[in-house]
Amino acid sequence: MAEIFDSLRNLVSGLGTSRDKATYTEFRKIVLTDDYLGTLYDHWIFAKAVDIPSDDMVSKWRRPTAASLSDSDQLDAFARAEQELGIKQRCNDALKWSRLYGGGGILLDINDAAEDLSEELDYTKLGKDCIKNLYVLDKTEIWPEHAVTQDTAQSRNPIMYRLAGGTQVHPSRFIRFDGVTLPWRELQQNNYWGASILLRIYDEATASKVTIASIASMIFESNIDVVMVKDLFNNIMTGKGRQAILERFTLANLSKSINKTLLLDMDNEEFKREPLNFSGLPPMISEFLSVVAAGADIPITRYLGQSAKGFNATGEGDLRNYYDMITAQQDSKLAPQLRQLDEVLTRHVFGYMPEDWGFEFNPLWAMSDLDRATVDKTDAETDLMLLDAGIVQSYHIASRWLNNGRYDALDSDYIEDLKAMDEMKLEEEEMSVENGESETNGAESIDDDSVLPGTEADGSEAGEVD
Repeated sequence: MAEIFDSLRNLVSGLGTSRDKATYTEFRKIVLTDDYLGTLYDHWIFAKAVDIPSDDMVSKWRRPTAASLSDSDQLDAFARAEQELGIKQRCNDALKWSRLYGGGGILLDINDAAEDLSEELDYTKLGKDCIKNLYVLDKTEIWPEHAVTQDTAQSRNPIMYRLAGGTQVHPSRFIRFDGVTLPWRELQQNNYWGASILLRIYDEATASKVTIASIASMIFESNIDVVMVKDLFNNIMTGKGRQAILERFTLANLSKSINKTLLLDMDNEEFKREPLNFSGLPPMISEFLSVVAAGADIPITRYLGQSAKGFNATGEGDLRNYYDMITAQQDSKLAPQLRQLDEVLTRHVFGYMPEDWGFEFNPLWAMSDLDRATVDKTDAETDLMLLDAGIVQSYHIASRWLNNGRYDALDSDYIEDLKAMDEMKLEEEEMSVENGESETNGAESIDDDSVLPGTEADGSEAGEVD
């Protein structure tokens, strides 16, 4: 198969020809072994690219949204189970190893009828306390096995996993976390796992590390003592002269260190100090690290843990964009795994899975007190308008404030009492309306026995006098 390349070439200027040095620049495929990736993770420049997004994805965690779980004790039991089983930390570790090695996951150790891990896990038969343990594995400890079929979509899904010891694991018992998404051909070459995030920043991070190390070595020569000696060259050409020179300035350095005084021969020696200029080096380090942070999709303020630089610079816009990206990754790289885990976790806690089970990730961006107060005021005014219009009841509003976690004093028992009061109030209003209609109908109907005298109904003509 022929390959066709298009490029810009100018024979006069040499652009694109053999005289253009840029034509010898090309991208190369970097291959990093799993052992080497572990070594890179020991250095903070690489570790931050792995850890920061993973930590931020679980930092605020989540809250259940199942309306059927109105009892606060049930929600507390679920939160307690998550804490006891270390769900948050295990998800964090699985995310980290997937970013570092390209893949990993959580192995479910379940107390079910099937003792063989290769058998499919039937979630509907699980009951309370069904989880024995959860194990976080990286791709070096478990391998996917795939069936070779013509259906590409089916080929992407493993039919089985195999542990390092040879034990087979059914996919229903393993919650998979993938690294950087790869094209189909490279996915096959990588044993059906994703790629490490360190591949994208390897060259830039290595250059940053070398730059920092080079600057650190320059500090030892920040001030260079220069001594000019008359006829130095002729003296060091002989063994006796060279030895005399060494002994002379060894004693000179010793006297300078002890007495802070340097004695020189006025006619034959001259001393001066040459300082190095470090003014342009700190910005150079920042620029190198900024490129690394950009490759890892992390704002430099978050990557280095420092405030934004520049006049009136807050870095707020960068962080908002970053948190939007993390929110998107929560939906794509964490929510599916948690939904699979909840199939087991809810049954472990409640003995069943609620039909309306769901969850939401808590917001990553924390509002200021002023912004929060403004939002609360707007929401409160909206709630009052809806309440006055009869669209909602007071317990509806209280339920919303409970679900968004704004007021800790609210609980499900209080809302149930509020609901009963609202229903009682509605019944009283309906009875009042019915009674009012009854009285109105009674006033309009006149009893036949009560006829006013002097009317035609009385049998006498109007104005007739006995």
